[in-house]
Amino acid sequence: METSLARLPDEILHSILCYSPPRSAAALERTAGRFRSITNEPLLWRFYCQTHFKFWDKRHDFHNKLASPVSSVDWKKLYITRHLIDTATTEVLESILASQTGRIEKFHAIVSFGYDAKDTLIRHSLAGPEREDYLARSNAVLACLHRSIAVPQWAKLRNGEDISLEHALGAFDLFIPESGFGDLSDVTVRLDKIVAELIAENPDIESLTPRGKALAVASYLRLNNLTGIEPGREYHSLEHNFLGIALSDPGHNSLPLISAAIYCYVSQSVGLNARPCGFPFHVHVIIMPPPGFDMDGHVLGNGSQGEPMYMDPFRSTSETPISDLQSQLNFLGASNVEQSTFLGESLASEIVLRCGKNILNSIHQMSQLPTLRPTSIDVGGRHQSFYHVLVEDRSVRYVAEENIEIITPHISELPSSFSMVAGKHFKRWDEQTRTFFAELYTS
Repeated sequence: METSLARLPDEILHSILCYSPPRSAAALERTAGRFRSITNEPLLWRFYCQTHFKFWDKRHDFHNKLASPVSSVDWKKLYITRHLIDTATTEVLESILASQTGRIEKFHAIVSFGYDAKDTLIRHSLAGPEREDYLARSNAVLACLHRSIAVPQWAKLRNGEDISLEHALGAFDLFIPESGFGDLSDVTVRLDKIVAELIAENPDIESLTPRGKALAVASYLRLNNLTGIEPGREYHSLEHNFLGIALSDPGHNSLPLISAAIYCYVSQSVGLNARPCGFPFHVHVIIMPPPGFDMDGHVLGNGSQGEPMYMDPFRSTSETPISDLQSQLNFLGASNVEQSTFLGESLASEIVLRCGKNILNSIHQMSQLPTLRPTSIDVGGRHQSFYHVLVEDRSVRYVAEENIEIITPHISELPSSFSMVAGKHFKRWDEQTRTFFAELYTS
């Protein structure tokens, strides 16, 4: 006996529609009045919004919508809005590929959609080799979108607005596709996970004195390799400068500044007033006790401010005596006023500038070249070209053509970061010849 859809209970129809694309629900609605209610059910369209789109621009306040009563949100209208943006983004991308004119304006058009465009951009960037233009669908537009999020964070800092340290530093990761971070909230989520795990392993931490909390946080982070750098690694490696990479990479390697930022966030989450301090050459953390108390929880008379303690989460789980820091500053010839500044709290803007300088220093360390001879020399009766070559240890070398061996790897054997860079300069990858093609024509 045949069963008509019209005879099925709404619960069964709902389950069927959840496994069907949204356009099926829209088509079913037009077939009969019987289906008008079930195809407009808010639960169904909320499900579509959650499963079809991962990234949402902050203007939607999506997470708060999810926490609200389902009937209080027009989920179908919200899905249609995102679907239209997805379609518009795809059309602009196709236009970028079809013509080189007006590309800047087209980039800006996509960026104007904000994070609503990210799902579409990722889908196109993952287009397989069966598409000739899949390399051209690179992360160029996505990187532009990320920059449009990062730069305003620093602009707010410059204007004196209150920006959290983790967001100010996380903005650097938006310039690095390998970090895996495309949203500043991703950094906060990772840090909150560390806090939750700390509290789960140390359920009594809230009852500790400020000094006890400070030491417990340092011990936990060190025990789980969340601060410092693994032995044998190059100190100035570029990836050690990025908060997002330090949080997501299994080794969690980070320079003192990033280790201090991780420590400060976790410490603040358990009630400590912990901030990076402006000590030269090596970022430490200053922890202030609550007003009217000292670091051991003792009450002070007249509500006075207790003396701070200092930590170096990059190197140690122990307290750093202030006398040690003062001795180093005396050795550097710092005046009393300078010492007060160096041992005080640093502003988020100062830490961001310091992180930027660290990144430039790492790049300088990577790109130092030996003295170069002329770029064309006579060898064996012929002139040969010299090339700058990026090698596995991340150094840049000046190599003669005769010392370069051409390889023909499969596209899957190339690092994903290399394919992303290649996508900015080449139209496609030819699987038969295993080479990149630019397909640029001149008249």
